[in-house]
Amino acid sequence: MKRPAEEEEAQASKMQKTASVEELIEANPFFTRPSSLSSDDEEKFKNDCLFPLIEEYKKLHAAMDELEFTADEKKVVDSFIKIGVVPVYCEEGEESNSKIGGLPSIPEEEKEDLEWTEMLFLAQIDCRDFKKLYYNAGLLPETGTLYLFGGEDEDSKIHYIKQVADDETEFEQLEKPEDCDMCQPDVQYKIKEMREALIIPPYFLSEFKIPDSIDRDKMWEKYDLLTDKYEPKVALFFGHVHGQQGEEATEGDVIFGHINGPDSRDCTVWWTFKKEKLQNKDWESAHFTCSLS
Repeated sequence: MKRPAEEEEAQASKMQKTASVEELIEANPFFTRPSSLSSDDEEKFKNDCLFPLIEEYKKLHAAMDELEFTADEKKVVDSFIKIGVVPVYCEEGEESNSKIGGLPSIPEEEKEDLEWTEMLFLAQIDCRDFKKLYYNAGLLPETGTLYLFGGEDEDSKIHYIKQVADDETEFEQLEKPEDCDMCQPDVQYKIKEMREALIIPPYFLSEFKIPDSIDRDKMWEKYDLLTDKYEPKVALFFGHVHGQQGEEATEGDVIFGHINGPDSRDCTVWWTFKKEKLQNKDWESAHFTCSLS
């Protein structure tokens, strides 16, 4: 027999599934209706994006309850949240064209265009693996493959191949360049898909407004424990820069991505774009910040 709390939760879940997008947003005012959402796409948006985000938001607030955040402190954390894009990694035995680390694989006819010397290969992402994006719509190609490399700032690069990969496309794995000592061909994370998720920064940035009524030091201690549970691992797109305290994009910039090398002691790279440049897929205009060790 279900306990009253379980019955209440099951009933709430059932009501949520039958609710319209507007009803869900009204009941969960943190979320808004994406400007790109058409009426024909509402059911898919609700099931693939909004439901998972609402569940993440509930878990985040449950964690804050455990850490005894006050109501005012929760409001501050809510003001930090952005909706970014994170990888869902393959289970053992699953194959994918997208990966963090390892060695790049590229269609044979395209490999002459890819210049790769001492840079560390960070990631290869088949753009079809990005689930339909709603809150970040229009910022990424829908087809083709992105290759991300890290080096000293001016040597980092994003290489984009427009060719649409399909089951017939043969990819050739490139060999590690002789002068690339940092590459770790055997360390890789294969990506099943990229999905929208809640992103909170791993630290307080100076521009975050903390009301005078809140003890900043005490909140920081609790927030530090919270980020241990929620900081994205290895990679994220959009959201906040992770890994360099105090550095945030300037006004008008979009955090395109942040990737740790497969061994994060080796390389951390993040990219920012002016929004219009990213919308135009102008990969050469990226501003790189790179940390090598």
